[in-house]
Amino acid sequence: IYDPVPDPAIGFDTFSQSADSVLTGETVNLSINIYNIGPVTLTADSLKILFQESDAALGRRTFAVKNITQSVPVDSFITIGQEWSSAGRTGLRQLYISLDPDDKIPELSAFNNNISTFVYVLKDTIKPEIRVTFDGKEVLYGDMISYKPLILARLYAVSYTHLTLPTKRIV
Repeated sequence: IYDPVPDPAIGFDTFSQSADSVLTGETVNLSINIYNIGPVTLTADSLKILFQESDAALGRRTFAVKNITQSVPVDSFITIGQEWSSAGRTGLRQLYISLDPDDKIPELSAFNNNISTFVYVLKDTIKPEIRVTFDGKEVLYGDMISYKPLILARLYAVSYTHLTLPTKRIV
C-alpha cells in the first residue's frame, strides 16, 4: 500500500548567495527556496536544514541548523535565509546546504536534498591608518597647540569588519 509523503526539494535554480568572493570578516547571505514537490503538505517543524562549510585543512563543520517554522503546501515553497561569516578564514571555502540530513522524512527522492557552493575569502593585506589632528591640523614633534585643542583621530581601512574599537570616548 502506498502512503503519500511530502518531498522537500532544493536545487541551484532555487538558491542564491550575495557574493562569491569576499574580504576576510565579511558576511555572505545565503537564500534558498525549499519546494514541496510531493503530494502531501510538509508540516511545520518537520524539516531540519543543515548549513556546513568545508576547507582542505579542517574538513566539514556545521555553522547553522534551522527547522522550518511553517507548513509548505503541495507545489509551494518557502524561502530560508542564512548568513555565513568569513571572519578568521581565508582561501577557498565550500558551503553545503542539506535538507533532512538525519533522513527522518520518508520522501520520494533524497537526491534533491543537497547543494553546495564556493566562496573565496581574500586576506585583507592593507594595514589600517590612523590620522590624529589637533584643531584640524596634523602636528609634528615640537609644534605648538592650543590650550584646549579639539583632538580628532580618524581610522582609514579597506575592511572594518575585524577591527575592535574602544568603547570609551574622551570628551
